[in-house]
Amino acid sequence: FISARHAEREYDSNSDVFVVSAEGGDPRPVTDSNGGCATPVWSPDGQSIAYLARVLRPNGHTAWEVHVLALDGSSDDVIYTAPDWFSGGWDVRNLWGWSPDGQWLLVRTNGSYGDRLRRLKTDGSGVIELIGSDENGQGYGAASYSPDGSQIVFARRPGAGGPTPNSLEIQPAPWSIWIADVATGTA
Repeated sequence: FISARHAEREYDSNSDVFVVSAEGGDPRPVTDSNGGCATPVWSPDGQSIAYLARVLRPNGHTAWEVHVLALDGSSDDVIYTAPDWFSGGWDVRNLWGWSPDGQWLLVRTNGSYGDRLRRLKTDGSGVIELIGSDENGQGYGAASYSPDGSQIVFARRPGAGGPTPNSLEIQPAPWSIWIADVATGTA
């Protein structure tokens, strides 16, 4: 889980990742961030946690890095650092989970072109775009791998929607559930 409460420092609004034994006990921080952490997810084997860490860029903008932390303390690897969104790059917005084999992370990214669902190799060696945005700029909600890792289920909302029949006010479009094949990216 994440929390900004630390026994050893004053509340500073920077959240960190904590773990606690299933039997109970005191939570223990496993990160010590300067910019905050978000969305920790356990690896399938329970030996690692992937999480997002917010970093400050030299130009003053912030972005998220994707980390994979070994719980034995042997490593905290940055597997993806977003290029500057304002120069046409894309930033990670959500980290949803590991593939069942522990080789990939499922993320939602956002850039000047809209939302995309992508897979990141957990060793940092590759990025695959699964589903892209269309000209209406649809959004993506929570996503998860199937138990065998061959498919991904995700929520999708078409662009901003359109006017309602009796109003000129723009209404948000409804969410729908989609299934995509991991090998082809077709939904």
